[in-house]
Amino acid sequence: MNPLYFCGPIALLATAAILCDRDGRRHRAFYLLKPLTTIVIIGLALSLPAAAASPWLLAGLGLCLLGDIALLGDSDRAFIAGLSSFLLGHLLLIPALLLPLEGVAWPPLSGLVAVPALFMLSRLLPHAGVLKLPVIAYSVALTALAIAGLTRGAYLGGSAGLLAGAGGLLFALSDGVLGWRRFRAPFPGSQAIVLSTYWAALTILVISFA
Repeated sequence: MNPLYFCGPIALLATAAILCDRDGRRHRAFYLLKPLTTIVIIGLALSLPAAAASPWLLAGLGLCLLGDIALLGDSDRAFIAGLSSFLLGHLLLIPALLLPLEGVAWPPLSGLVAVPALFMLSRLLPHAGVLKLPVIAYSVALTALAIAGLTRGAYLGGSAGLLAGAGGLLFALSDGVLGWRRFRAPFPGSQAIVLSTYWAALTILVISFA
């Protein structure tokens, strides 16, 4: 099936979810729309033979879905559960992106991803309290995922390569803004940025398997 057939429903669901959770007011429809958007992205993966054949990718997407559900809560316990699910999801998405490649070499500029990651970490850690170690572990995994996306992008080249590279970077942007909102201060539109970049990252990473 043409992966573009899924892009419209994903965009519509994501937009509806974002509109249901803005300005500090959350409509109850958000609790359905958020996981449903990720479920449709999993459906996209299942429609692509190469993606459906990757247990790493499917398991990683499944953990992202569990993280989505956990983060519907606002408590520290819900945040830790969501953080743990996404951390494990990242650790599975990394081999999903890299294992299909042969003779892969790290792109020369991929190390630059660590620079903004270290800067963000330095800004968040003083406010992370007892979550300092989990935040460090998550930041390392997130940086590795972004580099894996760039690596896949450099290997594939063309439009698929651009999608893979952009997907890794969008994931880093989404979680960076999420961390800032959680440990520093929310800013207008921050939730929309978190959700839009997150779903865009998942979608285009999956499409890079087409």
